[in-house]
Amino acid sequence: MAALEPLLATPGYPPAAGVLAARALLGEGDTAKAAYRYFEATSRDASVADQELEAKITGAPAPGHLPPEPWHPPARPPGCRPTPDRRPRPVPRRRSFLRAAPR
Repeated sequence: MAALEPLLATPGYPPAAGVLAARALLGEGDTAKAAYRYFEATSRDASVADQELEAKITGAPAPGHLPPEPWHPPARPPGCRPTPDRRPRPVPRRRSFLRAAPR
């Protein structure tokens, strides 16, 4: 960034240098100054616009980087019934055939 400062101080510096300075400032973590340099440079010459850099500055998703689709379970084939409930069934109590002798 120090090498670009003298060039950016001159009036009428090339807009590409402003975009390069914005990229450097963003790398240093100074988003506000990077946004100023980027939008000032692109307002003077729209051909130097960088969509990925603009997305990083504004926080918008970059072009081509769409959020993932929500997950949906796969569709069942036609005529297929849903899976039955898999809970264990209660075991029936066995009756004892041996009865206690009457007293």
